[in-house]
Amino acid sequence: MTSDDKDDDREASRRARRQTSRDLEEVKTDLVAFVSAHPVGTLAAALGVGYAFGGGIFTRLTSGLLRVGLRLGIQIAVMPVIEQELAALVGVGRSTNGAGPETGPSGGETTHH
Repeated sequence: MTSDDKDDDREASRRARRQTSRDLEEVKTDLVAFVSAHPVGTLAAALGVGYAFGGGIFTRLTSGLLRVGLRLGIQIAVMPVIEQELAALVGVGRSTNGAGPETGPSGGETTHH
């Protein structure tokens, strides 16, 4: 290896370090902005990652939390459907609003087909 090759290698190494430094500064700026915009979400994500890396995934606590979360999720997803069905059933029973047969504009009864 000649001295010119060594100089070229050193210069390439300096350029790579400067570029890496600029890239890390950009990532730092983006991260600070994200944490400022979403502090609670960032904290929740950090807690979750720490819990997982700390070995908390295969524990009774996690099992119980998943069970409760699943129950709540199913209830939240299913309740609107049940409410719609009940509203539809109640709506069918109230089509005449309890006022007897419907009357037309001339006062006579109308028939439904």
